[in-house]
Amino acid sequence: MAAIDFGTTYSGFAYSFKNEWTKIIVNQYHGGEYLTKKAPTTLLLNPDKSFCKFGFDAEKEYAALTEDNNHRDYFFFRRLGSILKPNQTDPQVI
Repeated sequence: MAAIDFGTTYSGFAYSFKNEWTKIIVNQYHGGEYLTKKAPTTLLLNPDKSFCKFGFDAEKEYAALTEDNNHRDYFFFRRLGSILKPNQTDPQVI
């Protein structure tokens, strides 16, 4: 069993195995100094539009790219979950 929550601001997932269905496994993300069960719904794509990073990793990588002014060819999407909901605010594309 698997569950994926694509939220507008944060996303997460959980799963369990058939032989241990009561044991639910939830990923933990490192968000700086804290642990959380959800990551920002943020996506970073490489200049060729291939996957680069997701969540906290995408935010950190994009911040590093902007510090060196190397971010212009990348595609950075924040609040990506709003794409999945019709008639919602557009995601923040930077």
